[in-house]
Amino acid sequence: MKWVSNLVPVTKKQGTIRVCTDFLYLNLACPKDNYPTPFIDQIIDECAGN
Repeated sequence: MKWVSNLVPVTKKQGTIRVCTDFLYLNLACPKDNYPTPFIDQIIDECAGN
């Protein structure tokens, strides 16, 4: 198991516990997306035919 995600308990100001997940190794195992997400104005212009 190369990319198990650890659970990390964090104590909040109020004293309650928040359970967080550390996705560091999962993110490192995921392939990177080389296609940038276009800006919303570009998408709208293309849909409108401008």
